[in-house]
Amino acid sequence: MAVCFASFFIMEELRKIANNVINLTESKVLDIVYLYAKTQNFATDLNTEDQLLKRGVGVDGSELTPGYTFLTEYIKSQLSGPGGIIDHVTLYDTGSFHLGWTFRREGESIILEAPPKFEDGEDVREELRIKYGEFEGLTDENITKLAEFILPLFIEETLKLI
Repeated sequence: MAVCFASFFIMEELRKIANNVINLTESKVLDIVYLYAKTQNFATDLNTEDQLLKRGVGVDGSELTPGYTFLTEYIKSQLSGPGGIIDHVTLYDTGSFHLGWTFRREGESIILEAPPKFEDGEDVREELRIKYGEFEGLTDENITKLAEFILPLFIEETLKLI
């Protein structure tokens, strides 16, 4: 009788797992993974730190042009740290612009956006887009890095949900 009773509970647990699997969607798991601050930080760092600060490239992987003017290079050369980089366009001065990026999910896409204004209230995002092209978003290489980062989190969350 005890074996039959245990068998009933095992079958009941298997039904619950099967039901959870049936109701599980990729979108549901990604919603959870994208809510993690570490996912959002990793994605925005790929955009601001890797693409802009280290390499000076836009979404398509090409160099942001035009380069800095002589005056901007002179001003930046007086700065230390990341603000002093002048060999490529970084869109970095005090760091507030890089820290103000937002991350959100829209359908099957993630959207990375620079802050629309500088600390002083100057509306700058659209001006920068016009001048340098599309710089908000990930290169193909960094999309792959983000996918590699997300995969273990996706698997972990999937297992939790079933």
